[in-house]
Amino acid sequence: CAALSFVLGPKVGLPLSVSYIDTSVSFWSQQEQTVRPNCVVQPLSTQDVAAAIYVLSVVNNQTNFSNECKFAIKGGGHTPQKGAANQPGGVTIDLGAFKQVSVSSDRKTTSIGPGSRWGDIYPRLDAQNLAIPGGRVAAVGVGGLVTGGGISFFSPRFGFVCDNVVNYELVLPYGKIVNVNESTPDLFKALKGGSNNFGVVTRFDMRSFESGKFWGGFVFYPLSTMPQHVAAFVGLAGAQPYDPFAALIHSYGFVAGSWQIANNYEYTKVPAQPYPPTFKPFTDIRPQTLNTMRVSVLTDFTVELATTSPTTRRQMFITLTHRLSGPLITEIFDLADAAVQRIKLALGLVFSISFQPLPTEITTKASGTNSLGLDGSDGNL
Repeated sequence: CAALSFVLGPKVGLPLSVSYIDTSVSFWSQQEQTVRPNCVVQPLSTQDVAAAIYVLSVVNNQTNFSNECKFAIKGGGHTPQKGAANQPGGVTIDLGAFKQVSVSSDRKTTSIGPGSRWGDIYPRLDAQNLAIPGGRVAAVGVGGLVTGGGISFFSPRFGFVCDNVVNYELVLPYGKIVNVNESTPDLFKALKGGSNNFGVVTRFDMRSFESGKFWGGFVFYPLSTMPQHVAAFVGLAGAQPYDPFAALIHSYGFVAGSWQIANNYEYTKVPAQPYPPTFKPFTDIRPQTLNTMRVSVLTDFTVELATTSPTTRRQMFITLTHRLSGPLITEIFDLADAAVQRIKLALGLVFSISFQPLPTEITTKASGTNSLGLDGSDGNL
């Protein structure tokens, strides 16, 4: 931290400083907020990031302080587990200043910063009737989602979020700044799903496309309607061909001692098409306890989803990819219910399990150019 302070001056925050505290409280999960690095670096430019990485590389390899040179990269800070983006006893590099949103003159590419959350980006694009395949929750960070793969409301048309990156500005070990694109295919593929294992991304150049208002929202149902929902889910997710405008998050939430079903529907066709036939097997199910379906802009739908996962709580999420199967969905729910019953008296417990279609229309868009290990031969997932 002393070496970093010598090079970067006030961009390095020590414990109890305002910048250090600002970074600490900006994480989504309580676990990450309680981590205490030795210092926090808040770079303002790619050159600052390069300088920080150079110092850490030199000190790690040429001195006896290697244990103090462990570092973490924070983008939006949404990954919940302790140490994911905050290094205990080491250095945290907070990219919170990297919030650029720049649309190319031909409107086909938008450059965004890894320190943004999607709620920072979408209002700028909504105002121009543009969109990019990005996160579905306003509070989620750009950096982790894009480097990790990412599913978008637009994924059936454009693939995983990472499939839509055309160029990365990347800082390599020892501070070298490079642009990674199709001219460097191995590293380009590794970054598409490889998370932060290959360098520090300081800019994503992403494909953008003309868009506008579309139909979406939430509908809530009692748990007694589950058999109808499972049948509808299998029908939609297994359809040949899959409707490229349909995005669905089918969830079961345990709140205040009981389960309820909450479906998030988006139909991204423009002009908007309310209640399309694709979703009719779901929207015909009765009774409905809450319905927020409407025509609106992308930002609005991502803000709505963000309200389902507030900050400053102890958080955990786990993902699993499996074959499309109605009986398996039911069995997974039964296992989740059995687990919840053992902890249901925990104060403030909110437990949810969500199923999302992963049809071949998404997995085939990459044509082997990402590192996620999925392709059309896996079938509909």
